[in-house]
Amino acid sequence: MKDIEFNLLDEPWVRVMDGDCNVVELSLKDTIINAHKYKSLKGELPTQDIAVMRLILAVLHTIFSRVDENGEEESIDSKKDALKRWKALWDKGKFSEKAVCEYFEKWHERFWLFHPDRPFGQVAGLKSGTDYTSAKLNGEISESSNKIRLFASYSGEEKQSLTYSQTARWILYLNGYDDTSSKASKAEKERAKKEGREVLSTGAGWLGKLGLIFIKGNNLFETLMLNLVMINSGEVQSEQKPAWENETVSKRERFEIAMPDNLAELYTLQSRRLILVRNNDRVTGYK
Repeated sequence: MKDIEFNLLDEPWVRVMDGDCNVVELSLKDTIINAHKYKSLKGELPTQDIAVMRLILAVLHTIFSRVDENGEEESIDSKKDALKRWKALWDKGKFSEKAVCEYFEKWHERFWLFHPDRPFGQVAGLKSGTDYTSAKLNGEISESSNKIRLFASYSGEEKQSLTYSQTARWILYLNGYDDTSSKASKAEKERAKKEGREVLSTGAGWLGKLGLIFIKGNNLFETLMLNLVMINSGEVQSEQKPAWENETVSKRERFEIAMPDNLAELYTLQSRRLILVRNNDRVTGYK
């Protein structure tokens, strides 16, 4: 196994359905560039599709708040600008390959699923935390170490480990829909005791608390566009700040954060501190 492996921009992992109802896997870059050629996202669960779509929307919000429909640098300074940008994107009928490729070229190193310093959606070097198997990461099973899931749709090796492409989808799902079973580390408990406070609960994942509604178009491009909200309460959105553009990743455990003021940050908010565990090119669990 390589220390740096499986880049979400280059490797196929996003499941989509084509016009003949065939399900194929694409890289994140190809999914966005060719969104007009596919009917919809088609992951293992509809809830997983929402988690993946929010990642894609974060990318789109970030890119097209900075460049126009052709990939030329142009900011959005007013409500009129925002409406004009959205309409120009819609009328074009597909996302600019130039805009997408130039942005991803700049941030390519932040999309490695496995990386010694910046693994995507994880905290590098994490030592403390509850140990979980891949059966817990797999949202179709979500099996704890204490109780076997009856009538699980996976068995054998398929239950005990995940491919990298499966893992890329489920790590987004976990961040959005995780339950409340994770336990605070010993260090956090001691810190809370010393400070005279209770150990904060992580609570369920943000998406698990929401009743979600999205608009569906005639193809994936239209669906993404119809959910690309470029105005917030009648005003231009704040600067888009997706998680991968942050210079550092917080390693603090169980602390309150300020509410994001932009959708890219909200859609990519990392609500779980975790690190994947793998063996023989398969993911066997996480901490």
